Amino acid sequence: MEVFVKMRYQVALPALLACAFLAFAAADVSVDYNHQADFGRYHTYSWLGANASGLWKDRIMAAVDSQLSAKGWQKVPSGGDATVSAVGYSTERDKMETFYDGFPGWGWRGWGGMGVATTTAIPERVGDLTVDVFDSGTK
Repeated sequence: MEVFVKMRYQVALPALLACAFLAFAAADVSVDYNHQADFGRYHTYSWLGANASGLWKDRIMAAVDSQLSAKGWQKVPSGGDATVSAVGYSTERDKMETFYDGFPGWGWRGWGGMGVATTTAIPERVGDLTVDVFDSGTK
């Protein structure tokens, strides 16, 4: 029996990982799992690992640990009923912002000219995080 939980995050992580990404504002979350899975038989879990660097690894693992313990699951060093893995990456994309100085239309001496538009590219970090939870015995 397999249980997969896949979550994709674009800007921040609500609920499950809110404490790890409080600095961000929105999220795109998708979840998929085996609907025939008997979640009542899982009581312990162990980590396969979290592919993240530095503080993010600790924050991700702490947030997942917090949510699973709230569901009654107990973390064990190895051999848990379920295994948890987290893989994350981030990329940079440009966000375009346009500012207008002036307004086309009426001016001081009649018809005013067109305003000037300035567009600026602002770099923005975007990340995806996938958290997999699967049956340790059947993988």
